[in-house]
Amino acid sequence: MALSAAIAVLVAALASAPGSGAQEPGDELRFEATSTYTVDPVASVIHVAVDVALTNEAAPEYGTSSIRNFYWPEVGLPVLAEAANLAAARFDGSPLGVRVEAVDHPAIAFAVVDLEPDLQYRDTQGFRLTYDLPDQPPRSDRITRANPGYVSVLPLVVGDPGLANVKVVVPDGYEVEVLGTSTLNPERQTGQTSWNATAIDDPDGWDASLTARNGDALTEVVVDMRGQDIAVRSWPGDGEWSDFVTRYVREGLPVLADLIGRPWPLDDTLRIEETISPYLYLYSGWYRPDDGLIEIGDELEAIVVLHEMAHAWFDSGLFAERWINEAFAEEFAARTLERLGEPLEQPDPVVAGDPGAIRLNDWSTPLLSASISEDQERFGYNVSLLLARILSDEIGMEGLARVVAAADDDAIAYRGDPEAEQWDRPTDWRRLLDLLEEVGGSQQAGALFAANVVAGAEELSLVQRTESRRAYDELEAAGAGWTVPLQVRRGMGLWEFESAAAYMTLAREVLGLREQLAAALLPLGLIVPVHLEASYESAERIALVRDDAVALLAAAERLVETEHLVHGDRGVWESIGLLGGGAEQPYDDAVAALA
Repeated sequence: MALSAAIAVLVAALASAPGSGAQEPGDELRFEATSTYTVDPVASVIHVAVDVALTNEAAPEYGTSSIRNFYWPEVGLPVLAEAANLAAARFDGSPLGVRVEAVDHPAIAFAVVDLEPDLQYRDTQGFRLTYDLPDQPPRSDRITRANPGYVSVLPLVVGDPGLANVKVVVPDGYEVEVLGTSTLNPERQTGQTSWNATAIDDPDGWDASLTARNGDALTEVVVDMRGQDIAVRSWPGDGEWSDFVTRYVREGLPVLADLIGRPWPLDDTLRIEETISPYLYLYSGWYRPDDGLIEIGDELEAIVVLHEMAHAWFDSGLFAERWINEAFAEEFAARTLERLGEPLEQPDPVVAGDPGAIRLNDWSTPLLSASISEDQERFGYNVSLLLARILSDEIGMEGLARVVAAADDDAIAYRGDPEAEQWDRPTDWRRLLDLLEEVGGSQQAGALFAANVVAGAEELSLVQRTESRRAYDELEAAGAGWTVPLQVRRGMGLWEFESAAAYMTLAREVLGLREQLAAALLPLGLIVPVHLEASYESAERIALVRDDAVALLAAAERLVETEHLVHGDRGVWESIGLLGGGAEQPYDDAVAALA
């Protein structure tokens, strides 16, 4: 679950702290609030003001001899744990007492405001709670960042549905991004922009956060990667992060590129920027290919730096399914660190009954929202690495690199002779399995996919594939050096196994005709025409090659029948001429008669 969503759940549960005699708050306490977060990068702080209007709508309960009144002596508002300088006052400026109470969550606390007098039935009280969110140092477990180069704001929504409002005021000079499924709408003002959400219908589910970067204030180090620039951009004053990331760009990226075996895939400058945005969604970093940007958290994690750089190769443009790109990015990153002399990252064993257990083909790219399953994310990353590790141990990193090259070059998995034909379909899990076995030489991939990747109808397709591959192997062996026809190989690559079976039947007919043709020509000292092999291997319509072989065999049989007419000094090729109407037929025409 996203951190912002977890906080929203707490806000929903603890939106108000009832006083003595009060009911659980619900419709009985009308709660209207506007929370304003004002970014002050000069002071490295975010100033927060929460304007609240409360109305007690809990009617008294009348008994036969008593009246039970409900009132609120105080009310609690969630604040981030780093909140400082808290103060509360009525709208006329008179102060109210306020204290901070911890809750069972490391990221937030509650500011409890003393209502003076107690809030009685039908009474309304208004007040403003103010506090500061100071910039937190790098690698802090707190959320707020407010430095000249980077700002992170996680607004906490308070108020009833339709009565909750949020504003985040950002000075000019920052590039703002709103994360989450909820929205903040910009309103330009003099020297600043207010990002607003008004009359929020579902305060409990509202999950927007805001980040802002001022590129001119970030510290930048440019690294040359074999002629292409990579810009490492850190927060002002965090030289430790800049040095750490720069080191792994300079030392690790060339090793990573050599392991993958493909040239650096980007033409434009890649930016690697320090941020905490991924942390809000339980990630350590992410790659945004459309922006040429890697965002990495402020923790010093070499595997994260290399994993995200590996995504320059491994993204949806190379492999269709998420798990494949994550598996390859993590395995190549881990092996790079191993080459640099660091411990090899080990995947965790798979435990039966894991709450996050999921087949990898069902592990889709998540929306950045509360619907993310932390257990499934953990399981998906771990099992995808586990598969990649088993495969790399089996076929070596060189074997994996050959698979990557074939996918990147759009080469057919079932290769021709001598060059692989082109493939015009995406590299999904099916094609990857074909490449692992046909190009990488894996013997374990099929069982791994059956146990961890596929489900439902996909499992049946694996069974059909096994049967088809057995027939394919038999056809390849029967070819005795002749490559399986292109039409068959394409059918196999498309996983159209019924069609492939029909094509293989025709191919076996051609091979049978080849043997008959060879036997017929042997007494004449001739061999099967060379063009038949080429036609067979490159056939996009194997039925036409079968028809050609039938015609060749008929021609050869006619030749044998007429051989007794050959006398004197006539040789074999003059005899072939009889098929065309006379021994004087030109030599080239005689050859063509059998060709």
